Amino acid sequence: MLRAGFVLAIVLVLAQIAAQVVDYAVYDLSIHRLDSDSHASVFGALSLAAQGAAAVAAGAAALRSSQGRLRWAAVAALTGALLVARVAIGFKAEILILPVAVLFFLLWDATAQEPADVRRLVRAGLALLVFSFAVHVVGPRVVSDLGYSSKSWPYQIKGLLKHSAELGGWVLVATGVAAVFVRRNRDE
Repeated sequence: MLRAGFVLAIVLVLAQIAAQVVDYAVYDLSIHRLDSDSHASVFGALSLAAQGAAAVAAGAAALRSSQGRLRWAAVAALTGALLVARVAIGFKAEILILPVAVLFFLLWDATAQEPADVRRLVRAGLALLVFSFAVHVVGPRVVSDLGYSSKSWPYQIKGLLKHSAELGGWVLVATGVAAVFVRRNRDE
């Protein structure tokens, strides 16, 4: 299961990069379903779905946990709340920094006693999400300060880094959390 999630993350990230490059370089961003800057794009929707899957898997893990039930329930609730926020208000770093940080530490702690392969996968996903968050916060300012517009390659590369890390991160986190549920379901 973990290997399949890892491969899926790589395939989706590569497909997202290829689609964005083609949409920008060939079609001048006219195929909105391929434009990663939109949650309505194919890859934006997949990212939202992966985050939703992580929330559901965390909720399922909470139901199957004899220990750590509240922690997994908090992970599920916070992941779901952040998903709603992504859809409803978009990305507002000043509003989201605290709940994102809390979620990071909750997931880190919740997987601390899991097998090493699960911990590595979830933590790799968290690292990608931190990278995506950082690019989201500083990337637009850097690109703008360098004098590039949204129709430039530097802007597109910034977007590719941000959105592909976000998608890959959520797929890895969802896979790792689902593995926790599967293991707990099998053990009981």
